[in-house]
Amino acid sequence: SPRADGWFANDPNPRWSPYDLYCVYTDHSGHVWFGTANLGICRFDGRTRDWMYEPHLTDLANDAMFGIRSIIEDKDGAFWFCNTNYRYRFTPSSGAGVDATKISGELAYTREPGVDPAALPRGESPIYFQSVVDDPGGNLWMSTYGYGVWRWDGQQMTHFPIMDGDKV
Repeated sequence: SPRADGWFANDPNPRWSPYDLYCVYTDHSGHVWFGTANLGICRFDGRTRDWMYEPHLTDLANDAMFGIRSIIEDKDGAFWFCNTNYRYRFTPSSGAGVDATKISGELAYTREPGVDPAALPRGESPIYFQSVVDDPGGNLWMSTYGYGVWRWDGQQMTHFPIMDGDKV
């Protein structure tokens, strides 16, 4: 892929592969999604593999790299990847031919706002999560690295901090 070619051109002997898998998820339609270390998200629909990449999902400030550590489809059919900034909606078919600006093998999607920063405690946006599950009520439960668990009920985020006795 052009992204992988660029990755290896910049670092021909990386310490890890940008294709390393961080997560696997099966959506409500049976498509299998793969989150990679640095090349974004791959969706397999049973016939084709299509890709999505947005730098803010994998690359953080100060050259830190988060990778695609979590994928979930919410009760409204939108997808969440790694953070609360955005959710995504995908066309049912491959991006090839759907939008002439997309290269073959790219997923066609629209990006929409995720959690409104007003629903978060001050200074907390965005929240990067390492894993996420939904409950029978459609709430999303997001675990973070060292910062506890967050619940998104569709309107508000609730923080459940890591506690050691009565200390946060």
